Amino acid sequence: MSTNSFETIVKGQVADIKEQLRGTDSICRFEFTIKAEGRLDGEVSIHFGLGEYGTDVRGDSVSAVVQEFLRRHGWNERHAPLCLPNVSVDPLTGL
Repeated sequence: MSTNSFETIVKGQVADIKEQLRGTDSICRFEFTIKAEGRLDGEVSIHFGLGEYGTDVRGDSVSAVVQEFLRRHGWNERHAPLCLPNVSVDPLTGL
């Protein structure tokens, strides 16, 4: 893979993350990090991080990191479908 295609993929992924975060009103900025480390003669591990001012969430999967970051900011609670209780009504009184 050439450097240009790697950069294009990373820029596209960052644009996708930004779009997912745009739906929240509690997040005004973000930092997305990619960390690769390992020995030259061994395995390399890659970790992703996401936060507002520093890295709040770290993980091995971009989607898992984004979902956890959104969960910590309450996005799922504010955007959960409304659930109305099933209330029995007396057909005679309407109560």
